[in-house]
Amino acid sequence: TALPILPQCGCVHCPIPPPDRFHEIDCSNNTYVCLRTLENGGRNTLFCEFTETKFVEYYDLTKDPWQLHNIAKTADASEIDKVRTRLEVLRKCQGETCRQ
Repeated sequence: TALPILPQCGCVHCPIPPPDRFHEIDCSNNTYVCLRTLENGGRNTLFCEFTETKFVEYYDLTKDPWQLHNIAKTADASEIDKVRTRLEVLRKCQGETCRQ
């Protein structure tokens, strides 16, 4: 089951491994969308994309419950595309169509 998390705004400082230390995202309008995917005995993931910067976070919450290791750059591109497509469908749905 995929559960949409509503868009939020705020200033974000994202920890990144050395040498960059931190990636600071402009705080003028940090609108983002997230999708949490839970499957019985399967995936438990969180995907977030900042809509203006296209910065992506993707976490396997079974292996990384504290969201310390962003796997967006190492995950299979088709997996990211699938999650991004599902998120876009959920952003546009209304009423009962969101449960399909």
